[in-house]
Amino acid sequence: MRTDYADEKVQFGMWLGTPPQYREPKTQKEFAKTIDIANETLSRWKRDPKVVEIARNFNVYNLKRNLTEVFKITAERAITGNSADRRLYFELTGELDKSKKDKPEPLGKIIVEHIIDK
Repeated sequence: MRTDYADEKVQFGMWLGTPPQYREPKTQKEFAKTIDIANETLSRWKRDPKVVEIARNFNVYNLKRNLTEVFKITAERAITGNSADRRLYFELTGELDKSKKDKPEPLGKIIVEHIIDK
């Protein structure tokens, strides 16, 4: 009887960590057949902390892979979009972080103060 299922658990964790609309095969039952493991076993593995961690890490990995494209689109929408798009962009870049105490003044204010002081 086989006792080491490490590779299958990794595969299952990665499958679980994939958003459902992108999973191949689509169902857990179909996935069980592809790795030759009983569907009931996979149901138990869903509670295995190692499988849960693999799924979470794989999900984060996939999200980070798309981060560059998300920032690019967000920047484009900040330029051409509405105030909500610009606010999101500035939040993502940290420019709206209210906890920054030593935040520099906006460029316009600096120029005006410099001209008035002369």
